[in-house]
Amino acid sequence: MALQQLSTEVCIIGSGPAAHTAAIYAARAELKPILFEGFLANGIAAGGQLTTTTGAHATWGGQQLQQQQQQQQQQQQQQQQQQQQQQQQQQQQQKGYDHEKPLGLHAAVAKAAHAPADMGHAVDVENFPGFPEGILGVELTGRMREQSERCGAAIYTETVAKVDLSKRPFKVWTDEKEVTAQTVIIATGAVAKRLPFKGSDEDNGYWNRGISACAVCDGAAPIFRNKPIAVIGGGDSAMEEATFLTK
Repeated sequence: MALQQLSTEVCIIGSGPAAHTAAIYAARAELKPILFEGFLANGIAAGGQLTTTTGAHATWGGQQLQQQQQQQQQQQQQQQQQQQQQQQQQQQQQKGYDHEKPLGLHAAVAKAAHAPADMGHAVDVENFPGFPEGILGVELTGRMREQSERCGAAIYTETVAKVDLSKRPFKVWTDEKEVTAQTVIIATGAVAKRLPFKGSDEDNGYWNRGISACAVCDGAAPIFRNKPIAVIGGGDSAMEEATFLTK
């Protein structure tokens, strides 16, 4: 099958905050960026490590996809209820307020920003600016994706298989496309190196329910604070994590 040929000023590889920040700025500069967010790269869904910050690890298949969809539906229902309550309050306070009129974009975003995170999960994202009560990782990455698309970025859920950076224009290949680009931004992030043992997985174990790979990210969480903690590792990273946790 012949590959689809595409051309762009900027091609972005990645799906986390860095990738979407690049996509937003490139799109606003009318560079028509193409972003490849990957499909289960290294076993992690598009969105990178942010999708693993909650108890229900999000991927794009099977039972885990259903869990993600259920989370999103519950959040939407909660936000709708809160918006309805806010509308009723405004109706009482403001004479002539049209309670049938939907909230504007900025009001809806502001309301969602103040919506409490689902605290049924062990760990949520609580150190990202703008969400004082935390936000689910999958919801945060979803909002980033929506913003990139709204600004004009073309996003493909495909994994990059090969790149040629030897000369301009650069070339990027997936299983379905060949892209030529004047600039390639690689924002593929990192993956935690785990120690496999019984009880360490996401589905039935304690990953993100007591096992973490980032002391700076999660050390302040209630499940870790003032508790006996073990750090597994013998290199510089392990020593730095252990030192941080003593403070």
